[in-house]
Amino acid sequence: ASYERDLDAALDRSIGSARAQDELPWYIAVVAFGTCARLVAAMSWSSRLRVFTRALARAASALLPLLLAVVVPFAGFVLTGHLIAGSHVEAFSSVDRTVAATALLAGRYGYDAMHSDFSDTAGAIGHLWLWLLHLVFAVVFISVVLAGVLDVYLTASSGAACAPNVCRELYEAATEKRRLCEQLAKKG
Repeated sequence: ASYERDLDAALDRSIGSARAQDELPWYIAVVAFGTCARLVAAMSWSSRLRVFTRALARAASALLPLLLAVVVPFAGFVLTGHLIAGSHVEAFSSVDRTVAATALLAGRYGYDAMHSDFSDTAGAIGHLWLWLLHLVFAVVFISVVLAGVLDVYLTASSGAACAPNVCRELYEAATEKRRLCEQLAKKG
């Protein structure tokens, strides 16, 4: 009887440990959130840290549309990829595997084996899905890079807008050189 009580107590402790282990990621998330909240509160006392916090907020608000431009098409491809080949291809059998497989196919990692499995299983619609995946992400990548380059160009050109043009600068340089030569001729 004593042995059974000890065994039941050990079993109850192991079940409690297993439950606590399952809940551990939630506790870690709460502690991480609390730490981040304390960090934000700590940043408000210094003027330099307030400037840094404002800069981060502005950068986040500027990057949010670019993030959405990538996430929304990616989510669409994840959903359609799972619907097209989820029951036939192991890499697309669950949503988390579909996310990983779509990311790998978009980045062309693990391309050959997954590509052939997907294409063989899904047929023409699979080929269309793969073609559109690469086309859409190429266009999104090009537009994001182009937006960044144009933003830098517009910033630089707005600073150069008040500068004189090249012809005006050449005329002023020649006039200054002639004036210096005339001054040297008068002294000499």
